[in-house]
Amino acid sequence: MKLITEDQFWNDYVPIQNHLIPEDDDGLAWNGTLFETLRPDLDYVRDQNKQRPERIWTLLEVDDGLVISSGMHYVNRVGFFITEKPWTETTVTEMLEG
Repeated sequence: MKLITEDQFWNDYVPIQNHLIPEDDDGLAWNGTLFETLRPDLDYVRDQNKQRPERIWTLLEVDDGLVISSGMHYVNRVGFFITEKPWTETTVTEMLEG
């Protein structure tokens, strides 16, 4: 397993913007890159996971806070990211700042 910083995640993998966010939504979580766990976001992430699973990441709630983990996870998920660059091995960020 590879452990990276949050900055490395943003710089090395480059999360894409969530194009499904309504224009009038001023609560752009994670700078507009977080995909929600409900439809229609979930359907889009599932479709992308079928095509390019190595570009899907899950924001997870863990005991002490939040981490971003490579792959699509369902337990303790908060949301999903889709990145421009693929991960090549199981990767997790250090604990995210709250």
